[in-house]
Amino acid sequence: MKRDRRRVVFRTRLPELVGQLEQKEGKPISQGELGKRVGLSRQTINNWMSGTITLLDAKAAKRLSEYFEIDWRDLAELVEENIDQQ
Repeated sequence: MKRDRRRVVFRTRLPELVGQLEQKEGKPISQGELGKRVGLSRQTINNWMSGTITLLDAKAAKRLSEYFEIDWRDLAELVEENIDQQ
């Protein structure tokens, strides 16, 4: 019997938050621009925008939560994924 392989990841809310910000400002925001605003690299923003991250970077979580004025725990949820179904 084959066992399902699983992994634990953080599913991020950053795409949703950026969408809300773009709607509020009436224009798109690049990952580089968001990175400048919060003091993070474009690559870090890109990782968070992908929808899932495997390691939670405390500095990134702090800066993003402060920028979006939310609790850092509301930036991502811990989920378990089946690797074999991807």
